[in-house]
Amino acid sequence: MLKLVLNNLPESVIAPPYDAYEVDTFLDSGLPAPALFLCTRAEKLLFRACNEVREYRVEPAIHILEEALLEQPGFHDAELLLGILHASASRLEEAEEHLNQGLSVEAHSGELIRRFLPTMRMILRISRFHFFPLYPDYYGGSLLLAAIHGRLGEVREAVRVLHHLRDLFGTRDEERVLLAEIYLDRQDYENALSALEREQESHRDDLDTTLAILKGYCELMQGKFHQAAKTLKSEVVYSRQKNPYLTTVARFLYSEALEEDGLPVLALKESAKLNLKYLLNPQVAEYVKRREENLRHVVENLHGEAFFDASEFRWFKQKGRADSEYMEVLSDEYSPEDGRDTSWERPGIATIYERLYRLGQQFKDIEQGAEHSADAIESAITADERHGGNGTREPDIGESAPERTYEWSVSTEGNDEFLRFDFRGTRKTSGGRTTGERRLAALSHWGLIALLILILAFILRACL
Repeated sequence: MLKLVLNNLPESVIAPPYDAYEVDTFLDSGLPAPALFLCTRAEKLLFRACNEVREYRVEPAIHILEEALLEQPGFHDAELLLGILHASASRLEEAEEHLNQGLSVEAHSGELIRRFLPTMRMILRISRFHFFPLYPDYYGGSLLLAAIHGRLGEVREAVRVLHHLRDLFGTRDEERVLLAEIYLDRQDYENALSALEREQESHRDDLDTTLAILKGYCELMQGKFHQAAKTLKSEVVYSRQKNPYLTTVARFLYSEALEEDGLPVLALKESAKLNLKYLLNPQVAEYVKRREENLRHVVENLHGEAFFDASEFRWFKQKGRADSEYMEVLSDEYSPEDGRDTSWERPGIATIYERLYRLGQQFKDIEQGAEHSADAIESAITADERHGGNGTREPDIGESAPERTYEWSVSTEGNDEFLRFDFRGTRKTSGGRTTGERRLAALSHWGLIALLILILAFILRACL
């Protein structure tokens, strides 16, 4: 079995979606200058720090926030923003300390940040394949804190934070993926699989693909090759709707699972569809080509019943489907007239498709539920194929020996990316108010009362 280290893919190829979760369109109410004048000094410092963050000047913003905390210890929004900025600079211990302080007030965390930086969002790596956009509020800060605990090896603390989020918001897929990655870092495949379980499967977005890849990878590492193939197949079927880098990972692992499950024909068929330009590690791309050469020699020596058995999805029969229906599915991706794109297929692969197609055509005429016969299978193989694969030589796979450990998509940029922030969020205006706004509202209220009293006084004086 191939031992594979699944390294991080860079954000340049795994772009996060625009919104973290459903929100209303942002309406910028602004902060009146008189209200800012009446704010506390700590709030004014937070406002200054937010202006620095808006210009991506992290270090000056950190110094201003530290000054704000000296002015007002326990200022939760300053603590939360300071934790986010330390995390973006990869200072995880400092980020952990400040986030714990900033999240101690569940209901009000991030309200002022939302006023001063209404469109700010964080881009957090929750897995090696997925970045997730979050807002600097209690949920976003807590998920960031859990990710930091995981990076620091504090598994119990990470689990505690995620369980608390589950109690408040329910279990979301980004939480499942993050927790699974924390367990995978410890090679705890059983708990990782348990974290990835969900009642209803979905194939809507890249996060679903990430979840399926991690689940299939866990099953591969546990030797559950047949189950891994079933898990990964769904992401292969829906591959045209997904990020090509993600679906290339899914198809590569799917092909490996099929080979380990004793289905070399299907393994070769799926491997041939891999577009090698999406394999960011050239060593893996070279391994794929040499592995296909090996599989091709294996497949060319299969005839009749053996060829059928090496092509069979066993779960088709387990669901009571007939052989004829199975063969239609098996051969549906090849037809001499369908104009299928073969631009990235390696030489010699097309003949396997042709054999599958002819075999499928034979089974289309078999009555549903009837057993396939060796004669029917043998008749689907031409004389050239019957005599063209007599050699038993093992191909030279050179430096790409299957027992080696390979790194998937090695990228310095990808390995270093953890958290960044930008200003493309869309949110409803925060209901939180600064001290200055409350003071301004109070002055307006009492000022209006004073004005009414003066008017009444003038009226009474005029009447007397």
